[in-house]
Amino acid sequence: WSCLIRWVKYQLSDNGSVKCPQCGEGFEAMPINLHAPFCQEVHGYYESKFAEIGASIEDCTVYAELTSHLEELSVEVKLQDAELRALLDTHFAEMENVATVHVALANARLMSLKEQMKNMAEEDEATTEDLVELMELNCHQLFPSLPSLPPCPF
Repeated sequence: WSCLIRWVKYQLSDNGSVKCPQCGEGFEAMPINLHAPFCQEVHGYYESKFAEIGASIEDCTVYAELTSHLEELSVEVKLQDAELRALLDTHFAEMENVATVHVALANARLMSLKEQMKNMAEEDEATTEDLVELMELNCHQLFPSLPSLPPCPF
């Protein structure tokens, strides 16, 4: 730097005007940066790097926001899944209870019909045709109607 300072002092002392040592153009004011072309290259290089870093920061910000949103959705889905499983468990338990009651009633009716058939066979000396006729007349009583299932919760 000392050589540049001496050169500027010499240029100023000679005739008050300073010329560029590279191109020979005169400066109207005091030259601030004699290495402007080099500085412009460096400035251009770092400007592009700063732009890349800025874009990278923006990408990271978008990624962080998306990751945060994804985590929120994941928690929400887990809660909804747990709620759905609880609803289904309750619904299936109700269906099982209805089916159990219906089967128990059918079983009781079947036992009653069996007792009637046994009595007919032992006391009335019923024939096979009599027993089949009794079954045909009373089979609809085993399952008089299908059970009404609880409505689906969805």
